[in-house]
Amino acid sequence: MVLVMADDSKKKNNPFAKVIGDLRVSRNNLIEKQQVEAGQKAALDAKEYQDWLKKAEEILVEDCVEAIDTITVEQLVNDNDGSITFTSEAFIWFRDNRNTTLFRIKRLSELSQMERKQIILNNRIPQRISQNERENAIERNISSYTWGDQKLREVFERISNQLGVENLGLKTKDGVEFVLHWNSKSF
Repeated sequence: MVLVMADDSKKKNNPFAKVIGDLRVSRNNLIEKQQVEAGQKAALDAKEYQDWLKKAEEILVEDCVEAIDTITVEQLVNDNDGSITFTSEAFIWFRDNRNTTLFRIKRLSELSQMERKQIILNNRIPQRISQNERENAIERNISSYTWGDQKLREVFERISNQLGVENLGLKTKDGVEFVLHWNSKSF
């Protein structure tokens, strides 16, 4: 207790104590303000992201409807299979404003067993090599792509599934150019 009093008396006699104390209070206030602003910015960013996810889905649906509107009855009667390629800006905002990679090469852990087998067959990877060497060879030969953002993948899959109910398929390799395909026999 005597030490505390000694410290207090030292501060009373120290000409810098008040100025430094005020500076510390100002610093703490600034840090607190920055934390509040960072929290508000994060909340706004999250809301903007959700808004753009919704807009992306609306845009892609509109673009698919426009593409479907270009299918002629003759194409359905005369062709067994058909497809239409179209461009959609549905996901561009994520690429341009979030630096999101729309598509990326899959990681080894993301490959299905079928994809692994296909890579082994296509690249004639020998079965006699060690598991580690086989996985390294598979990884070097991956050519499958996936969405860089899980939420974008969910939007795409939701629309793709809706089209699938109507016997139409939707594919993309870059998240900008899409292919809508059909089989005339399924109409």
